[in-house]
Amino acid sequence: MPQNLSSLDGVSTIEAFKSGAVSPAEYAQSVLEQAAQNSHLNALQSFRAIALEPAVSKALSANPQGALAGLPVLAKDNINTNTYPTSGGTKSLLHQTPKFNAGVVNRIEGAGGFIAAKAAMHELAFGITSNNAVTGPVRNPVDPNMIAGGSSGGTAAAVAAGIFPIGLGTDTGGSCRIPAALCGVAGFRPTTGRYDSDGVLPISHTRDTVGTLARSVRDIALMDNVLSSEHGSAEVVDLSQVTLGVPKDRFFDDLESAVAAAIEKQLSVLGKAGAKLVDVSFEAVWEHNDAFGFPVVLYEVMRD
Repeated sequence: MPQNLSSLDGVSTIEAFKSGAVSPAEYAQSVLEQAAQNSHLNALQSFRAIALEPAVSKALSANPQGALAGLPVLAKDNINTNTYPTSGGTKSLLHQTPKFNAGVVNRIEGAGGFIAAKAAMHELAFGITSNNAVTGPVRNPVDPNMIAGGSSGGTAAAVAAGIFPIGLGTDTGGSCRIPAALCGVAGFRPTTGRYDSDGVLPISHTRDTVGTLARSVRDIALMDNVLSSEHGSAEVVDLSQVTLGVPKDRFFDDLESAVAAAIEKQLSVLGKAGAKLVDVSFEAVWEHNDAFGFPVVLYEVMRD
């Protein structure tokens, strides 16, 4: 069996399935081992371990050339699945299994993948820690004494720990990006409306969207191709033709020195690769965000 399957990203896993380098049984065994070793993180809300190998085999045989051929995908527990409960991390829905999948789940299945487990989360996605009084806190895989971030903390922790390569989260005000940053994985919030929104427990229809957390940026691109209607392939960009704005206001306020150094290092990499870096200020944007951003959310949440 190939070693260290838990370190493979989604693209590499799919390639290994299609080439026959990794069998469903081998991959399922790796996932089960990682899930057991990282159970203390409390990242998974629902997971039927015994069903994993046959599910990988079924998905792979049904669509061997699909974009996600056989890939097990994790889904945050506020995204409807007809195979697992969708609890939203709240007591009254803990055993509620929907009759129908969310639209994004149908797209994953149509591409040859499947939802292998549901991820723990901040209760009703209304918070940024994933400390949940109902289901217990999600812990950070880098340091279990720390929070994983929220509200998609279970997805981020499970991906970072190597249990699953790709997972779905949701993002209203940072809920894919915050836990991705805290756990050390890639997190992506698409433009609102880019992905199907049906079958997802709502907070604010103005700001809610499904997003992806993954082990690599190419996995983010893969999932964007599956989840959006804009089918295509990721292209290599000539960075000498790209200008990037660097918003120092707010983002660099009270920033820890280690984080600032890491950001500057990556900006230097982009600059050396040819990108033009320009300091920008968005004072007017911040003023509008403060005035309308979360006031809109707090208005819509009770109605939605």
